Amino acid sequence: MAFDVGCYLPGEVDALFGASGTFWRPEPARCDGPLPVRYTHGRDDGVMPLNGRPIGAYHQGSVADSFVALRATNGCPDDPDEVVEVGPETCELWSTCDSGQPLMWCMYDGGHRLPTGWAGRMLDWFATVR
Repeated sequence: MAFDVGCYLPGEVDALFGASGTFWRPEPARCDGPLPVRYTHGRDDGVMPLNGRPIGAYHQGSVADSFVALRATNGCPDDPDEVVEVGPETCELWSTCDSGQPLMWCMYDGGHRLPTGWAGRMLDWFATVR
């Protein structure tokens, strides 16, 4: 749901802090406006796999496909500008997007839970984009 709100109502939120979830399929090609995004996902998440999963008649989308839409919306290059270690997370960072809004996709060793210190790292990141 957070991806949809950020994508379709960008003026209503200041940033998207996503964790272990994405758009429903089909993923949008673009969002209605740019938005800074910091996303976190466990490499071994079996509840919300990186490639998505069916839930009844619906299907959660792919994280990679969701980032295609976010990069297109923000005017980011295909490849990240850098890869950084932030606590236990390895993050791909797009910081040279045409919109001026950064994207960050972070992965950590673990499953469907947030790594220790996640909330503090999110707030630290948010302070840099607002």
